[in-house]
Amino acid sequence: MSIVGAADFNSDGKLDLFSEDVSSGAKTIHFITGSGTSISISNTTVLTSDTSYRMAGVADFNADGKPDLIAEQVTNSSDPLFKTNRQIWYTNGTAVTSKVTFLDFDQEWTIINAGDFDLDGTPDLMVEQFTTGRKGIWYMTSNSIREGFEYVTLQEKWKSRCTGDINKDGNNDALFQDTVSGSIIVLYLGNQDGSLNQWGHKYTYQAVNRNFISAGNPSASTDWKMRGFIDHDNDGKTSILSENTNSGDCAIWSVDSESNLGSLVF
Repeated sequence: MSIVGAADFNSDGKLDLFSEDVSSGAKTIHFITGSGTSISISNTTVLTSDTSYRMAGVADFNADGKPDLIAEQVTNSSDPLFKTNRQIWYTNGTAVTSKVTFLDFDQEWTIINAGDFDLDGTPDLMVEQFTTGRKGIWYMTSNSIREGFEYVTLQEKWKSRCTGDINKDGNNDALFQDTVSGSIIVLYLGNQDGSLNQWGHKYTYQAVNRNFISAGNPSASTDWKMRGFIDHDNDGKTSILSENTNSGDCAIWSVDSESNLGSLVF
């Protein structure tokens, strides 16, 4: 099982977890109960099962208040230029109601997560080209790509993990993890005043926090994968949803500073 993201599937005001089992293809909702430092998974529901698509993120693309799913076609081809479908799976919170293919494109570009990068009220897609380390954004209008924008190229060992507004400036930022050391950096994105830059975009790479979680921190482990920026108890503070791929534990890391993490494992 691998955590894909978090969203409120049952409209109870609490974020639930969404996971995927790549072997069985099961896409499962884990309903969260409790608050603060006392939270747990109350029950689970398998939304659908499909081994031909992997889940790349969760966001509401049709503004109906229900989380939708971003899906990428799975193939056996090793050719980076092999064309694969990208889809949006619309849900009513308990079942997939319809599917729309919005792109058939080279599989070397993979979707990492979703966030509203141009602040137009519609989720956009954070993507990376795994053969080169290029990181970009596909700006969306409803269920179609309006344009693409590359904002930085990093060494291939730095993998995109999640996106969210971690410095509370109103713009989504991007978190990357070193697959060798486990170190984590944050790229702060966007123009601070919200104006367009010289390329006509609101989003560009502004600054980088290279010591966000250093290799010397016990939390900087390759076993821990960052799955999203969340506010699990609606206190206005950003936390990191993490998953230990070795033990299966999930954790919420509250970020007090770049080196001080409060961890809630559940």
